[in-house]
Amino acid sequence: MPNIPPPSVVPGSRPVLPAESSAGAGGIDLFEPVLMPGPSGGENRTSARPILPWLVFPLLAVAAWMPSTGGMGWWLAAAVVATVIAAMVFPRLPNAWHGPLLLPGVICLGLAWGAATHTELTGPAVATISGRVVGVSRSGFTQKVRLRQVVGSGVATAITLIAPPVPDLRPGDQVRAGGAWTRSEYGEQVRAQWCERAIPREKDLRGAAWAALERLGPQRELAATLLLGAGDPLERLDFRNAGLAHVLAVSGLHLGIAAALAWWLLRRTRLRWALRVLALATLVGGYAWLTGGSPATERAAMMVAVATLAALLGREPHRLGILATAAGALVLMDPFLVHDLGFQFSVLAVFGILTLGLQWTRWRQRMLPLQAWPLDGVLWRGVLWLGRSVTDGLLIGTAASWALVPLMALTFQVANPWSSVATVLVAPLVAGILWLGLPWLLFSMAWPDGPWAGLTLALDGLLAALALVAEFAAGWQYARVEVPAGSGALVLVTPLLLVTWPIRGQAWLRWAGAMVCLWWWGPGSLQ
Repeated sequence: MPNIPPPSVVPGSRPVLPAESSAGAGGIDLFEPVLMPGPSGGENRTSARPILPWLVFPLLAVAAWMPSTGGMGWWLAAAVVATVIAAMVFPRLPNAWHGPLLLPGVICLGLAWGAATHTELTGPAVATISGRVVGVSRSGFTQKVRLRQVVGSGVATAITLIAPPVPDLRPGDQVRAGGAWTRSEYGEQVRAQWCERAIPREKDLRGAAWAALERLGPQRELAATLLLGAGDPLERLDFRNAGLAHVLAVSGLHLGIAAALAWWLLRRTRLRWALRVLALATLVGGYAWLTGGSPATERAAMMVAVATLAALLGREPHRLGILATAAGALVLMDPFLVHDLGFQFSVLAVFGILTLGLQWTRWRQRMLPLQAWPLDGVLWRGVLWLGRSVTDGLLIGTAASWALVPLMALTFQVANPWSSVATVLVAPLVAGILWLGLPWLLFSMAWPDGPWAGLTLALDGLLAALALVAEFAAGWQYARVEVPAGSGALVLVTPLLLVTWPIRGQAWLRWAGAMVCLWWWGPGSLQ
């Protein structure tokens, strides 16, 4: 590796890498060097380029979206051969290309993983499942139940249950059912011959939280969805049509807002920095448990755990390395998670934010800094802060939406062009609901008859405002449009266009690749 001068360090500030001087031109993503302590423990140096994202992301993508046409053993043998060949070539090439050299072996390993975890169904299979109810809708003599299934069983984490009616079945109840398990392009479902309530939600560990939510007004189901991750709000269709379904699915957005509130409170204590970091990780884990542990929440909580460990060890991990470590750890704990749509959407959205989103925000910082001068007044500083927040929110939301378009099209054949704009509109309301709702929930659980009437009234007002904004955004023209389905190969190729490459003219090559993908997805798919 070429000699890179040590980064300059200002006391009390984060060390600045030499690579960051060119990051503003668009970011260097997977080729960005990682800051590591030097041998003496004093000076810092840059290590080799990150390898972990090159291993985890292609493996998960191939296992999930590339059909395997051979046995697992053959693909494992091919992975070993490809890795040995790559190791032999390593000394002849710069460190920046070690990750790409591992791709053939990783692809073969992904095909082996997909062959081991993908279950082909020639017809219905008999299954007995158990899980927590997320939502209930009734039709005639049956009821359709959205269930969060126990992981590791070979059945999808999220599953639809068509079952005989169970009296007063509500979100939060735990049920057991048995019947015919089938898979379709819309996911997996069980047509149950029998269904029973195993544990009512009042007797669950979250029973006090459900009792507290009963004190809210007409939007209590919306509050249950946002705070506990389980509910059946009447406004769900408006959120879906407006491209705001991710707001109802508790994910990294909600966990990040909750973590920001927890960190703000912890900074006002006299705890040592390490204790504050550990307390934050504990609170984030508790919130993930409270919401039922959906794949998106587990991914976000695991990212917080990885970042916490790196901070305690004095390391500055690569931003994509945190996501790769979290996703890889979850898939190792449950190999079937690669086929869960919620997990796929979550990882792909965060990948888009950490690549294209940060590239765009860096470009905004160069072209439109919106920074205050020392003598600027408080009002003008607030205007500049609002401008930065709205602009960066639009850029990051658009980056996440663009990253999800191929998967949305393949799965649901729809797109929401105004999703990022609608997200910026509802983000302050969602933040207010979580910052007010989580303390209110804890206070109401600890002291049910306490003086919380004012907080309850304020929370009801925020929930009603959120419902009105979602209804308003759902009525926009082209808020929800039908699009061609595309293919799984398009889902695999799109992330490569989000990453900047260390080659001349890479920006033009990425735009050309995007145009080819658009033709492939649109006119090319209709021929």
